[in-house]
Formats: sequence, C-alpha cells, structure tokens
Amino acid sequence: MKKLLVLIVTFVLFVSCNNEKSIPENFDYGTVENGLYTNKFFEMTIPFNPNWNVQDAEMMRQLQKVGTDIITDGNENFTKAHLKAAEVNSANLLMVTRHEMGAPVDYNPSFIVVAENLKSSPGIKIGKDYLFHLKKNLSLTKLPYQFEKEVYKKRIGNEDFYVLEAKIENESITMGQIYYSCVKNGFSIGFIASYMTEEDKKDLEKIANRVKI
Repeated sequence: MKKLLVLIVTFVLFVSCNNEKSIPENFDYGTVENGLYTNKFFEMTIPFNPNWNVQDAEMMRQLQKVGTDIITDGNENFTKAHLKAAEVNSANLLMVTRHEMGAPVDYNPSFIVVAENLKSSPGIKIGKDYLFHLKKNLSLTKLPYQFEKEVYKKRIGNEDFYVLEAKIENESITMGQIYYSCVKNGFSIGFIASYMTEEDKKDLEKIANRVKI
C-alpha cells in the first residue's frame, strides 16, 4: 500500500473550493464496457487495454480519503475542511491500472480521469490555466515534486489539452506523472498518468492519444 501513496494524493489536489454542491444532478459519470470508457456529457470515449483493471467508485473513494489524510498530516497548507469542500466540485470518472490492486509489483501504473466544475473559478479559460494552479498545489505538498518542462499544448481528439510533466524522486522511489487538462462544458477534464518505467509511460501515453473528445 505504501507504494500507492504518491498516486493517491492526486485525487484531492483540486483547484477550486466552495461549499456549494456544483456537480449537476444529470451529470454523466460514464460507463465501461470491453475496454472502452464512454461519457455522453463530454462526448468522450477512451479505449484501453481490456486486460487492465478498472477500479470501482468505492475503491476510488477509499483512495481519496487516504490521500486527504496523507496531505493534511502536519501540513498547514491544506486542511481537511478545505479539501472536503473541494470534493463537491469534482468527479472521479475512471481509474485503470495495469495490475490488480495489491499485486506484488514495485509499482502499479495507472491512468485516471477526473473532472472539476469551474463554476467558482471563472478565470480558468483553458487547460493551461488549470495546470498553473495544480502545479502550485503540488508544490505545497510534502512530496518532492520536480518539474523539468514547461506546460505544453497537445491536440487530443478535437480538443486542445495542456500537459504538465512531473517527477517525484527521493532515496526510495523515482516516479513520473503526466497531467493533462482541457476545459469543456464548464469543466476541467483531467487525465493523470502515473508510472515508473519508460515502457509504462509509453503505454499510458497511448491511452491518452487514443481519446476521442
């Protein structure tokens, strides 16, 4: 479980925060069938290797709770109240992992899809704006994040996504993460790819490149 801690914190680093529940009641969280995620609200499909493992909503909620505890433990920059308020604006849509949770592997590469309502953040116009705040929030955590590249633009499907590459490196682990963001229908749509090897990175990038939106 300790090897998942770095991945877990990505669930709770949301940009906006207010107490109004802003995920619409008719919001489509999407469906998964035979290696294909479909979301009608965003007109988005994401094909992935059907041999990968899809994590259910309950597992994602558990990871988010653990992530909140990790970030707020002795960290004055984040309080549980702040992060709890941010949760009402966000939706975890999809999480796929190469291996089953708890498999005896050094690291379990994952691809996560999240959406955040930007109603309370009208200044966020494009994905680059969202990643500006996300990078700032990542830097406030206790994790040793490194950013060796500037945010860059990448065309995925019919949308312009912006991409932030990050690395966490210490004496026990070296891990990479790629954050993708675009703004559509008043939401930031985000992909988070987490990996340790170049092979895993390439497989995760293939998922992102095959997204239709």
